Amino acid sequence: LKPSFTKALYRRAQARLLPVSSGAMEMELAEKDLKEAYRLDPNNVTIRKELRKLLEQKSKQKLADKTTYSGLFDKKSLDFDKHIEKENRGGENRICYEEKQARQAESQLYMELSKKYEREGQEEKSKELAKASKIAAERSV
Repeated sequence: LKPSFTKALYRRAQARLLPVSSGAMEMELAEKDLKEAYRLDPNNVTIRKELRKLLEQKSKQKLADKTTYSGLFDKKSLDFDKHIEKENRGGENRICYEEKQARQAESQLYMELSKKYEREGQEEKSKELAKASKIAAERSV
């Protein structure tokens, strides 16, 4: 493909964008092809329209991604204690059933790993995991 062939660059960009499975990588490559074709022939209306359409599509996708993934890794969303369901029964908080099960499974996993390290003679790791198991078990009560 000669870099001076604007029609070939335009067609390659179209081919990259055509499949439904095309993603960000294909969009970047198509944008690169269209920008090069536009640089070579700035008067070509078809290339200009396609480039504008692609840039608008990328902008919309970026905005959609921003709203979709905003707050995904906020501390609030990862903090187990924020998922405690409070019911005023005798002044005690009742932990949601699913969360209690998850914490019990976590405790059990830590204990199993602790025993494994103990069998392998790695006492320090074993003690750390036993402590983590105890903490997870206390949190599940």
